Amino acid sequence: MKQKFSDHLVENYSDGKTLLESIAERGKNTDYIILPTNIVTFWAGRVENGVVCLTRLEGDKLVNKTLKECRTTDAAIHTATREIGVDGGTQLFLGYQTKARIEFIPISAACKMSITNRSKVSIAGELDETDFGISPIALAKVYEDSVKKYAENIRCAVVYGKVIGIMSEIYSPIPQGELVDTVLRVLRDRHANAEVISGSISNRITSVDFDLKETIVENGMQVEILTTLLNSDNGYSAVRLVPCCRFSGRNMVYPFHDDDWASNHISLDMETIAAGVDTMFMNLRDTVSLLATAETRTLQYPYVYTEKVIEQLNRWATNKGGAKITKHAAKDILCRVDTLVTQNIISEFTVMDIADYLLDAIPQDAANTTQDAWKKTVMRIIHIDHDAFDAV
Repeated sequence: MKQKFSDHLVENYSDGKTLLESIAERGKNTDYIILPTNIVTFWAGRVENGVVCLTRLEGDKLVNKTLKECRTTDAAIHTATREIGVDGGTQLFLGYQTKARIEFIPISAACKMSITNRSKVSIAGELDETDFGISPIALAKVYEDSVKKYAENIRCAVVYGKVIGIMSEIYSPIPQGELVDTVLRVLRDRHANAEVISGSISNRITSVDFDLKETIVENGMQVEILTTLLNSDNGYSAVRLVPCCRFSGRNMVYPFHDDDWASNHISLDMETIAAGVDTMFMNLRDTVSLLATAETRTLQYPYVYTEKVIEQLNRWATNKGGAKITKHAAKDILCRVDTLVTQNIISEFTVMDIADYLLDAIPQDAANTTQDAWKKTVMRIIHIDHDAFDAV
């Protein structure tokens, strides 16, 4: 359970049953607290001799407290003492006044985006960095003053004893487990054997992969249809459904982010999700056709094609969104293709071979959102004019 407290929690699951159990457990350890901003305070924290000492600026005076004085939760004490400034923890705490005392909750690094949106105050770097360019006491004061001006009430998402999101009062996300169940019911109304097969959980994004157990036959290829649900319980992301395809002979699952469906939590219900699923798959037949063409299209000039494709994909990334393929990655990919061609290691390249090389270049230590943006860019390769690009 200790790893659940980490700001950098990332858990990958290759088994749907275990994933669903973990989502259910996370739900039991998630709470949404509505707080009047006039009782909310922000504090900077540090550890001295195993005791968490908190400080905030009140007027022109510094106010100091310790967590032991304030009878905070065991989870908060454990998280703060173990991680603050040491193992990926932030140096900030949220406090709120009750009739009996002040309660304190550590603020997770995952909270940065939502607190920035509420306060309109942005800092370079992440909240869990040792030095983010401003005194934690000063930052706590700026956040506190800004949030108090933002609204009379805020909704705080608290997961495993940490604040991972500070949102508006009207923001009321569907619990993760309930959302997954709803999406699965909608999918099974259209694909009776659909099931959860894999996914991942972090404090920013939860992804759930569904296998629809359906295939589309195109040009003699059997293309399996999947979809991925992306969701956040702290305002980090809207709910998104991304159609995906998989076919024999390749280990990749190919996501098509340009064809996804997205909705905010406020307007989300079962009817909306059902309409979203239908919208998402409306153009899937055309996508599968383009994918089959890319799999069977043999390249005469693979190096030239790759060079031109990278330039075009980066132009589209600039204009349509997505991550640009870096110069370093492009150089490595072109070197790989050149080696395979000149040494005759592979005698025949297809468009999807190049797509796989581009996907292989995704930095594995990058955030999930960065990896998704890269995939979004790469999978536009199916829309390339292959004849025009495969020419000298």
